[in-house]
Amino acid sequence: MARKNGAPAAQAEATPAIPAVWADGGASLAEAARFSGLGRSKLYQLMDDGKLPYTKVGRRRILARRGLVAMLERSAAATQ
Repeated sequence: MARKNGAPAAQAEATPAIPAVWADGGASLAEAARFSGLGRSKLYQLMDDGKLPYTKVGRRRILARRGLVAMLERSAAATQ
């Protein structure tokens, strides 16, 4: 069966791999700061230390929501 552009279905363009941050749902730095109550500087420090997963889109950093929640849970467990 041919596609609209005339290419056979078997040669359809491949979907690029979706980074884990998108599969989890991404949050901007401002959204992460509001949600967590942490400041931007602290979030940058956690990202730079490898404790908070993110991906860069252009100049922006997009944080993995699931990673943010997991980091907050680890932090809460450590203080108890």
